[in-house]
Amino acid sequence: MGSKTRSTLLSKSALGTSLHGHVDLALKRLKALSRRLAAISATLSEEVKILNRLYYKGKNQHRISLFWRHVEEIRRLSLRIHSLDLAGTVNRLRHTFYNSTDYTNSNILKASWTHVPPPKELKTILRNSGSARRLLLEADKRFTRAYCSFKQAMQTGAFLQLILTLSAIVCRLQALNRTLLEIMEEIPSAVSELCASLEHSSSASVPAPPILPSNTPNLPSPAEIDLSQELEEEHRDPEMLPGRKLNRTVKNPTSGSEKQTIHLEPKQQPSASLKVLEHTAVTDRNNVSEKKKKRKRKLVDEIDAIFGL
Repeated sequence: MGSKTRSTLLSKSALGTSLHGHVDLALKRLKALSRRLAAISATLSEEVKILNRLYYKGKNQHRISLFWRHVEEIRRLSLRIHSLDLAGTVNRLRHTFYNSTDYTNSNILKASWTHVPPPKELKTILRNSGSARRLLLEADKRFTRAYCSFKQAMQTGAFLQLILTLSAIVCRLQALNRTLLEIMEEIPSAVSELCASLEHSSSASVPAPPILPSNTPNLPSPAEIDLSQELEEEHRDPEMLPGRKLNRTVKNPTSGSEKQTIHLEPKQQPSASLKVLEHTAVTDRNNVSEKKKKRKRKLVDEIDAIFGL
């Protein structure tokens, strides 16, 4: 198990110098948390020992009582919290930065760090810390419920010394549990920041894939296709050549016999929409002039018919 962990560690030389500050800050925070957890773990073990002695001494006598059910519950929860070994978990995490499995030797932690655990291992620690925090939250509710039960049992006056001792132990366990909750909120923040920095550096150091030569021919862009089509249309129509003047004769709609010559000089690159507009304008003028001619001829024929001309 130790060789497998050592093989997956990242060496300090493989990391960028910009990450050294993040690792130093994470180790500093873990060191402070490890000291607090060691003190809490020692106090918790003493409280669990006292609770176990009281439990084995009075279980035969009080196992039918209602308050004894809460004694069994808080004993089970305190043993489970003690088995989490949060102080040992943080201590082992600190030793991974020094590539060490001798967790009892604290002198190793005084030297400079040489390795960094991979982000996968840090994410596992984050998931475990989330599960431990949920257990601590549930234990806080159960401790409050047990204290209320002991408070009601004291009103009877029976076994008053035992119930007072159990109430004091529950209050002490709840105070330690809430301190552990505060620490469990700081551990994920320190580990998650280091994990995010490692993932960002690993994603930035991944080289871009090389561009391989393809056998497909280079296709022209849509802009080049449109430009080539316009050039072909200009060469087909001799009237649309640049620099050539167009002479068009259009009948004037006001006078039927007079004609008007329009000299048009198209631009070098006329568009298809301008051609359509010019063509429609000319056809509209021709239709108007033809209608006026027909009306004028009808009037002349009727007058001639009246006078017999």
